[in-house]
Order: sequence, then structure tokens, then C-alpha cells
Amino acid sequence: MKFNKLIKFLSLSLVLSFLMVGCDEDSATESKLPNDYVGLVKRYEPLNLKDGEVVSLEGTVIAAKAFNVDRVLELEVIYESNNNAVNDADVIPVTTANPNSFTIPTSVTIPAGEKQGTFQMSFTGSNIGSGKVIVVGIVQQVGVSTDITTAGSFGNPNFEILTSRLVVNLKALCELNPLRVTIATDAFGTETTWELYDADLSLIASGGPYTDESAAGVYIKDVKDFCLPNGTYTFVAYDSFGDGMSSGNGEGYYQLQKMNSTGTAVVTEIAKNGTFGSNDVVEFSFP
Repeated sequence: MKFNKLIKFLSLSLVLSFLMVGCDEDSATESKLPNDYVGLVKRYEPLNLKDGEVVSLEGTVIAAKAFNVDRVLELEVIYESNNNAVNDADVIPVTTANPNSFTIPTSVTIPAGEKQGTFQMSFTGSNIGSGKVIVVGIVQQVGVSTDITTAGSFGNPNFEILTSRLVVNLKALCELNPLRVTIATDAFGTETTWELYDADLSLIASGGPYTDESAAGVYIKDVKDFCLPNGTYTFVAYDSFGDGMSSGNGEGYYQLQKMNSTGTAVVTEIAKNGTFGSNDVVEFSFP
């Protein structure tokens, strides 16, 4: 009987110890933040928009400490980077989407006694293109600190704050025929150009010439997404030297793919080639 009581006592002690450690870690994480810290919750998934569709998205700002009065934080859309980073990975992104395609409020309020405030953003899916971003920032002001990045705070191991900038990645949903054109050159990128025509041989898009490289290889230079109606199309790849994109200086190629509506998966490979002379012509149709 005494043995069973001892086991129960030890089990309870272990549970309490675990809970106390968890609470200490949370408190320790939060204590690293200054009392005037505020940050925007990071967004991971792209916002997919149909053409003409209007979508609302909620943004969240988190404060390290609750105040006994409302806190009004000014917001702004970032168009210019103040980052002087040498490496591309360290460059702060800036807004590239058309200003007419979104509406962002100029401020957000954290209510008295709360650590969190929310604001509504509106986006319109009209000719937003591919890879466009909107960057929302907290304006620097007295009593506000935003220059810290933290993770795992406020009792949630998956919580993350992205300093003073919220990046919303926009992706156009194509309900027609999504076409992706990929261009990978060999070492002589300046020799490569391409054109895409509709059934009337009106030019839809073109690309190149690209930059040369110092060694033989495969260099992805261009990835373009198009949303095309049903019809017949012609793609032409050119090589000004007349030896194609794969002739001993690397294994370059062009690639045409039909994608899914979000552009995240390949449905069909239409064509891929790099071995030709001065040009290569591909005719294809949708559906």
C-alpha cells in the first residue's frame, strides 16, 4: 500500500514539475521582449485570387505588454527598402502589386487591457499577375519598438512575429488555361530569345536575350505564368548563334507546361527542348 502511494506521489510530482518548466519557459521568452514591443504576425501561405474576386484578410498585431489605455499604431504600405544588405536573402521585400488592387487601413488599435489587435485588408484579383507582394509596416513612433524578431512566445510554440513588416504574397488563380514558360540557358544566355503568339499570330509575350555566364551549365533565367483562353498558340525559341540552347556549353532548354489553377502543380508538359539550330517552333492548343 505504501509503495502504491509513493508511485502516485512521484507521478504527480513529475507532472507538476513539467508544467512549472513549461510556464517558466513561456515567461522567460516573453520577458526577453521590451514592454513597448509590437510586431505583425507572419503570413506563410500565398493569397490566391480569382480574376475580379474581392477577398478580405485579417492582419494581427501583437504587443509584449497590455496597457490600461487603447494603443493606436500607424500602418503604412512599404514601397521602398531601407535595407543595404549585400546578400539577396537579407533584402527586405517591398510592395510590387498595383496600388489599385488592395486597400490597407492606416492604423490598428490594440484595446486597453489587451495584447492583440486586428485589422482588415482587402484585395481585388484583377490582373495582379504572378509573384506580386504587398508589404505592410508599422510606422516608427514614440513608445513603440519593432526591431526584434521572436518565435515561440506567448505560450504558442508555432507563434512567430515578423518585426515591423507583414508580407502578403498574391497569386492569381487561373480558371482558364494556366501556361508556364520556363527558360534555362546554357553559358551563352545572350543568344537566347523567345516569343509567344496567339492564333492570329499576335504577340502575347517575349523574353531575352539573357546574360552570359562564366562556365558551362544550366541557368534558369525566366519563369512566366500566363492565363490563356481556349485556342491555338505558337511558341518560338531562337538562338542567334544557330546552335540551340544545348550544344556543349551546358544543357539549356525551354519548357512549356500546363499548370493547375493555383500554379502549384504541373498538369501536362507540352514541350521541352534545347537541341535545335536557329529556332524551334511549337504549336499547341487549349483545351
